[in-house]
Amino acid sequence: MRLRLIILILINLFMFKVHSVVHAETLIVSGEYAPYSSANMLNDGLTSELVKRVFKEMGHKPRIVFRPWQRGYNLTKRGDYVGTFPYYKNPEREKEFLYSDPIVSWESYIFFPVSAPLSSETLLGKTECLPFHYASTLLTHSLYDKGVIKREKPATASNCWNLIVSDRVDFFIEDALVAKRYLETLDDPIRAKIGQSQNNVSQSYGYMIFPKSQPESEKLREAFNIALKHLGLNLF
Repeated sequence: MRLRLIILILINLFMFKVHSVVHAETLIVSGEYAPYSSANMLNDGLTSELVKRVFKEMGHKPRIVFRPWQRGYNLTKRGDYVGTFPYYKNPEREKEFLYSDPIVSWESYIFFPVSAPLSSETLLGKTECLPFHYASTLLTHSLYDKGVIKREKPATASNCWNLIVSDRVDFFIEDALVAKRYLETLDDPIRAKIGQSQNNVSQSYGYMIFPKSQPESEKLREAFNIALKHLGLNLF
């Protein structure tokens, strides 16, 4: 009887330790957006590495999980993850999420079928491809609100590239580094079908976002910003 009691105590202690280890991890979610975040890159991508460094500075044991963008966003909103990144700031998201200080800077260009070149001055009447997890630039947001451009909103950026190649949308706005990395994966004949504007159409920032539905989010956001600055990784 005494031996059985000792065994039960040891089992309970072991299970407590396992439970503690599992919950010691801070779960963060992102999606495929190379070179900034990708399960297929060293340290999960440039911005993922930064996020992990910041959370470690905060005293956490971060683990980044990769999910489709819409699923990761919705699961974060309900509290399954402490936060998600990198997201552009827009009014709709600000209703449900708290934004960190900027963690990445983007410089975006217009991409279009090479047979129908465009610039920021020639977008009227055109159809933009805007993936679910993307926010529109100030320019296209204004044009869309006025009803002078149309939109297709597929699930992923790769869908937009396919729509450009097949001439089913008129343009797609993407960060220069992200576009470069993706275009390098295409065969030359396919890549030759895609044109790029000479000038960038936006310079914007990406953020770590924390769900307002969770009571600890405000403190996490504050601690994140402090650690970001302490590491010298803040953009301002």
